[in-house]
Amino acid sequence: MLQERATISDTPLPTEAQDIPVPAAFASIRLGDTQYTVGEDVEGGLHFTAAAGGNWKALTHTLEDGWHDIGAEILVATRDALHDYLRMHLIRLTQGSLAEAPQRFDIMGFEWELRRDEDGTVAIRLPLHDWRAVKVTGTFDTDREFAIAAFAAARPDLSKSMAEDVLSWAKRLAAGAVVMPVM
Repeated sequence: MLQERATISDTPLPTEAQDIPVPAAFASIRLGDTQYTVGEDVEGGLHFTAAAGGNWKALTHTLEDGWHDIGAEILVATRDALHDYLRMHLIRLTQGSLAEAPQRFDIMGFEWELRRDEDGTVAIRLPLHDWRAVKVTGTFDTDREFAIAAFAAARPDLSKSMAEDVLSWAKRLAAGAVVMPVM
């Protein structure tokens, strides 16, 4: 799992609602297989919580922004959206496994290579750069998950540089949201 979430500098992540009365629930939003409750506080601010309960978190978007923006904000706030985005968009361009030969990958037109040397060193080659070692920690079930972790390790700015792409992707996912009134 990637450590940072994709955010846009002028769109902060929701924060835990503190010292406010419990918002009045007025809508339920289903994003994929997860249900959330949306409520409004006495000042008109929106908040959300998992439908199963938990702490309310403030939203920066309003009803005037629309449910796509509200849904996208909830998606980015409740999961590792950058990792999910990379997992969905990563394409392997070569056959075989990483243990056998270097692998080429593509993320939305950005091609790069990854290899594991005999001594266990992991190296990555980004466009217009030579091979360089990267430190990848953790255990991974697939070469795909390993490649995502290596790509993130090689690009410390990844969260910022891909923030707009991740937010646009989250809005596209949120377009499929189902919103129902809470009665």
